Amino acid sequence: VAGYSSTSMFDSALSAIESDCISETEPLLVCVWGKQQASALYATSPYIWQVDSSGNVLSSTEFGLGLTVDDSTSTSSYTAVISAVNDEGIGVGYGHVYNSNESVRIQPLVFVRSDKSTESLIDNDLYDAGYASDINNSNVVVGKVQTYYDGTYNDEFFVYDMATEELQTPDTFYTSAESSANAINDLGKVIGEAEYEVTTDTVRRKHGFIYDINTKEFFDINDLVECNSEFEIVEMKDINNSNQIAATALKTIDERDSLGEVKYDTYGEPYKEQVTVSVLLTPIESGEIENC
Repeated sequence: VAGYSSTSMFDSALSAIESDCISETEPLLVCVWGKQQASALYATSPYIWQVDSSGNVLSSTEFGLGLTVDDSTSTSSYTAVISAVNDEGIGVGYGHVYNSNESVRIQPLVFVRSDKSTESLIDNDLYDAGYASDINNSNVVVGKVQTYYDGTYNDEFFVYDMATEELQTPDTFYTSAESSANAINDLGKVIGEAEYEVTTDTVRRKHGFIYDINTKEFFDINDLVECNSEFEIVEMKDINNSNQIAATALKTIDERDSLGEVKYDTYGEPYKEQVTVSVLLTPIESGEIENC
């Protein structure tokens, strides 16, 4: 199991709680909660836990940050998080690192359980920011890298092979479409979402995608389901080794009022609205892509 854990409380936070949370105007825990909403109370570290089939924790491994922090500097500004871990105990995630100009930025990180090391996954000068979201048992990592221009961070999904140290940012629906990869299975299938709508608006609609690292094929997942489907798949969150995909879709339904009654227009037709639903996609064995 991969993630992060609080390891200690900051001295400044402890002092503020002791001086301000004296239970005269509000309960102690309410005051502490308020402090936590305003600023970080705890120093955190990346962690990997080993658990057995009953959920008992057998061991825990704490990792350091991706940079060295001077003792006189508060560490509340710096973080590192492990997003996923494979069967070899290699974790990936993101955290603050230095680039060649000694400026701090968020970049993809790799965490090796055998030697408790925290390292940058890619060259810190290649992109302005980045996040690793998943790793398979062949040590292929996926996530997104970001380039800053026009006053915002622009996302591209990436595939990184730790064996060859090769970083790829495959094409998606069109050249400037933003994209993000969320998961990869051991068969080399990458899933995520990317902008498909071509517009000058700052917000563009997205579709879920699947990318095969072996054949280099990229598909809009909506082209792989049945024609005239009632679902428009907009996010793809995880994929297993049976190629089943956990996703989010839009579905058009009759709009209802607060009492649950269908609302109608002046012509007696029901109003329609789009809602989000969770869907599980299961591949059809020997299935063929339909021409819709």
